Amino acid sequence: MSHLILHIGTHKTGTTAIQHAFRQNAARLETRGIIYPRLHPRHAGHHGLIAEETRLPAPFHLKGGGWAALQRLAKRYQSGGQTLFLSSEEFSRGDETKAVDLPRLAGLFSGFDRITVLCALRPQWRFLQAIYLEISRNRSPRRPPDLVAEALETGRCMGLYLDYTSLFDRVERAFGEGSVVLCDFEAARQRPGGVVDWALNLAGAAGAIPAAQRKNVSPPPLPQWAANLLAEPYAAPPGLTQRTADALQRYRKAPASSVLTRDEIDRLKRAFAASNQALASRYPGFTLTDPPLPKTCLHREDLTLEFWLETGRALIRPALTGVAE
Repeated sequence: MSHLILHIGTHKTGTTAIQHAFRQNAARLETRGIIYPRLHPRHAGHHGLIAEETRLPAPFHLKGGGWAALQRLAKRYQSGGQTLFLSSEEFSRGDETKAVDLPRLAGLFSGFDRITVLCALRPQWRFLQAIYLEISRNRSPRRPPDLVAEALETGRCMGLYLDYTSLFDRVERAFGEGSVVLCDFEAARQRPGGVVDWALNLAGAAGAIPAAQRKNVSPPPLPQWAANLLAEPYAAPPGLTQRTADALQRYRKAPASSVLTRDEIDRLKRAFAASNQALASRYPGFTLTDPPLPKTCLHREDLTLEFWLETGRALIRPALTGVAE
């Protein structure tokens, strides 16, 4: 029986770890009847298949185009007894100008005996913070209050769904009722093997490859936020983030931090509670685990003038003393 597994993310839910693990062990997986195509020399994920639709930069594009590659894959594997596993978080984009045409995609793969869409989700406030930190790697991001306002008004952030029921509806309309398998990311990441094992189990290859390391780990939240403010409108260099992290430790040692205020987190939780409950009622047994933050967690509103003074001293001291810290 031919089986297409389409892993659509979402972003910042272990997608990079899954993609690297599957690509590095593609030969071993093929002996179990699972095909993970190597489509791009640099990228483990299959972003090139939809690079034109999602307007990804040129380095992600495939020679001959993404749609042509999709057609070749459908034709090659729809009549066999193998499982074709395709993975890209870009499949879950919600921006109208960058969204994938899912009904068209479903039609292309309609020759498969079975189609399963895998989707991992995390609490909205954690997702929004992760988006902010990911953007910070390459450019100066919009400030957290602006992202929160967008999320509360539109149910999306930077073109990504935070209203997960809307994403679920869109996928089911394209691929049919019962096609979606959801993953509670925060719970899955705590189990042995994490989300990689979740994907392997659903592909019918439990234990087929060694435990994978975490990939694309987000930087520490508050130090990154402080570095972003200091670097605006440019991207904060890693050295600056390290300086703010050191200053934060001198200011107040804390095991965890958040770029969001306590009030912002509460508002996001309240705003999406009904949508999350509706999704849980349609997908029995599913929940969004949200581990409590430690009481010592520092939030954006906890940084006083003393922190900024400590950061300023750390930045200017080398220039005054001629000695790098």
